[in-house]
Amino acid sequence: MSSLPDFFVTGVWKDNSGRISHLLLHPNGATPADPEIYFGAGIKTAADHATNLIEASRSMMTLRWNYSAATWEKGAFIAVAREGNTKYLHIIKDASEEDHLDHVIRMNGLISGT
Repeated sequence: MSSLPDFFVTGVWKDNSGRISHLLLHPNGATPADPEIYFGAGIKTAADHATNLIEASRSMMTLRWNYSAATWEKGAFIAVAREGNTKYLHIIKDASEEDHLDHVIRMNGLISGT
């Protein structure tokens, strides 16, 4: 897997059962020649659509805000897991606790109309 993801994830929405229903997805504007974290406005994306993107070989990575350095830091790559007929998103094994999808910003109620 490339060290540059196709998309960054900075937030999630959860449904009433606590499952991730949507992600705040940002296309990655970095290039191999300029690998700094670069992204524009996020797009609220259904988790099913994000799953389809990953299964179509598009990569996603969490980002976390470093308050002391006032900058975004790369988190962990996101993968698709299957439990029976249900697919769900999770981070790649061995990532730190801070990189889990449960640790990105919970967007419910933060953005109007969500």
